[in-house]
Amino acid sequence: MIAFVFLSLMSAFAVSPPQSFAHLKKIDIEGSAYLFVDPSVNCKMKEQNLSENLEELGYQGPLVYDVCVLTIAGKKMQVVFGNGSSEDPYFELYPLNEKGEYNKSILSVAATTLYIPNGKNVYAEGWTNSMFNHRRKFSFDGSTFQEVKQPMHYVGITTTVQNIEPEKKTYLTLYQDKSKSKKVAVLPQGSEIEVLLCEDSEWYLVRSSFGLVGWVYVIEGLRQTKIGVRFAGD
Repeated sequence: MIAFVFLSLMSAFAVSPPQSFAHLKKIDIEGSAYLFVDPSVNCKMKEQNLSENLEELGYQGPLVYDVCVLTIAGKKMQVVFGNGSSEDPYFELYPLNEKGEYNKSILSVAATTLYIPNGKNVYAEGWTNSMFNHRRKFSFDGSTFQEVKQPMHYVGITTTVQNIEPEKKTYLTLYQDKSKSKKVAVLPQGSEIEVLLCEDSEWYLVRSSFGLVGWVYVIEGLRQTKIGVRFAGD
């Protein structure tokens, strides 16, 4: 069930951008990731050449792509994508010098989809090195990118209470607050739930099928949980 939820979510993200970015053009990066840019941008994706040292060593790791050159707040930048040495997808942005060359990134973010509308902002999402599809916003200040902080992160997973202990029945408790001293509801395995929001990486607001909402604590990094979030990465 968890795998089905994960694959369904990633498929939906790849095909349908959010309404606010529906006007952007989609660049398919070999089926591994997607870049959405203004329709006026002409992207010419190419593989990066391996260094001679890596070729001599017979390196056969993931490819890295120069995906697109575009302008953000008046500054030309190269968008680079790689899958990482252990399937950890990431995007990087490099400012270009007068010769059109680059050497130092000013933004590196784990993501499978990047949205870059006209302006100074970059939006990233992806279930990579995280417990759910992590959505983030970065703003260019003229020299570097700063992440725009959010009070909570949207999760948006609809699933059921998972049985993570095969030899006994699983229950999920929703709490009134983070002290876990008072319960809102106790839900048996198989109960329909929606994971709404995440705060401080390990606290989740979860809604029951009836509509009751309470806190659930989940240790970051787990690959199997009662609420369907799971760590994707290493």
